[in-house]
Amino acid sequence: MPGETRPHVARKAKKARRAGTVDDVRLKLWNALLRVENVLYDDDSDASTVLKATHAMTQAASAYARIVEAGELEARLSELEAAFASKDGATSNTLRRAA
Repeated sequence: MPGETRPHVARKAKKARRAGTVDDVRLKLWNALLRVENVLYDDDSDASTVLKATHAMTQAASAYARIVEAGELEARLSELEAAFASKDGATSNTLRRAA
């Protein structure tokens, strides 16, 4: 029988996994989009499968766009913080973000 059948052991195993990074998620979403695209263009796909693949693609594309945007904003914020720190002679430990 595959997998662990005792729930408490299975939960411990799940907790042991390391947390993924934003780049990990971005790459997985991109790979998922490529696979969905193959389903969309497969001549053997019936209408129901194409509709499901279209829905999956729109959901994944939306999540992918948000992740990319967040990464770009994070990079821009880091640049601004560095510029501010060098301009005022402050260290990154003394920078405070506006709440």
